[in-house]
Amino acid sequence: VAGEIEKLRAGEETDAEYRVNPKNEFQTWVWVRGKPIFDDDGEVERAAGFVREITDRKRREQQLDALNEATKRLAYEKTPDAVAEQVVDIAASEIGHPVTMLWQYDSGEDSLDPWMASAAVSGFDGDESQSLSATTVEMDAFQSTGPTVVDDHRLVSDAVDPDTPLGPVLLVPIAEYGLLSVAAKTIAEFDVTDKHLLSILAGNAEAAFERAEREQALETYKNKLEESNENLQEFAYIASHDLQEPLRSVTSYADL
Repeated sequence: VAGEIEKLRAGEETDAEYRVNPKNEFQTWVWVRGKPIFDDDGEVERAAGFVREITDRKRREQQLDALNEATKRLAYEKTPDAVAEQVVDIAASEIGHPVTMLWQYDSGEDSLDPWMASAAVSGFDGDESQSLSATTVEMDAFQSTGPTVVDDHRLVSDAVDPDTPLGPVLLVPIAEYGLLSVAAKTIAEFDVTDKHLLSILAGNAEAAFERAEREQALETYKNKLEESNENLQEFAYIASHDLQEPLRSVTSYADL
């Protein structure tokens, strides 16, 4: 701050962002722009400009940076289950929604099945009785093209977990793989930034699920190929042994 004031005194414009308010451990951010006003002698007479609080904007920037770093972890996961676990963890810890659930789409049953949940959610254990059918708000959200906000989940369907009652819920589809569901205490918590960050996470999750499925398919093919090679080697050994028996008989007969 002192440096920016000195710039104004020296006749230079200033444009800076910095933290203020020691009472809240300097968590408040402000943006300051100013320019010097000169008198007739060319000396700095006063300064004009503005001070604007930008704490929310800085928080969003920090969340986006953290999300970009966190989603890099998805590239290292080898199975869809591992990807699902990371997606839930990122939504809970990096985006800031501790009550997070992930549903997996079952195309055969046309239902959404419990897949993964954050530590704040209990009773979300993959029980088939918890599967969601085509008549639920979750299925409607899964079939949509973008985030869906439910003002009060308790008014449209029974809570998935009675011990974790859901009020406002934000539902984000992840292509054909499933549905990300995050809950909040108030509807105001779901602002444009939340929708944007969760949509970015869903896009990265889609790519990670696709990659994990390919790697899993390649691993399955590799295992089958190795098993086939082992069977072929065993067959070759048996065939070679069986062919050698007549030759031994002929040799023995010739010796006689």
